[in-house]
Amino acid sequence: MSARRAGAAINYDLSMSDTDDPAFLGESIAYFVSLQGFAVIRSGVSGAVLQRARSEASAFAAAGHLEAVPNLIADGLLGEEGSVRIASLTPSSPSSGNAEACMEVDGVLGYAADAIADSMQWLVGEGASLRK
Repeated sequence: MSARRAGAAINYDLSMSDTDDPAFLGESIAYFVSLQGFAVIRSGVSGAVLQRARSEASAFAAAGHLEAVPNLIADGLLGEEGSVRIASLTPSSPSSGNAEACMEVDGVLGYAADAIADSMQWLVGEGASLRK
């Protein structure tokens, strides 16, 4: 369960729907991360899709299709509100049979990750080694 109270207002730093330019999105995310250590982003994914994704994830768990995430990744990237279990969403994976909403959310998150990848050099500084 999220540490955020149900019904509490969320103050977003930016909205993905404000731009269709991935470079601008990436630079904006990098800016907020450099300023405050995180960025709160409105994804544009509807509440209905998010609810379906939660239901799909619950079905994955019930079917035993979730795998443990390595501790370093869980602690370093996902934080307190992240998941410690993941599922493959490739078409050939058993868990992807009914994963349309999860795949939509994954696509939006992947787009944001791709957008920030090109801005990471600015975020971490010159001379840093980055892998894509």
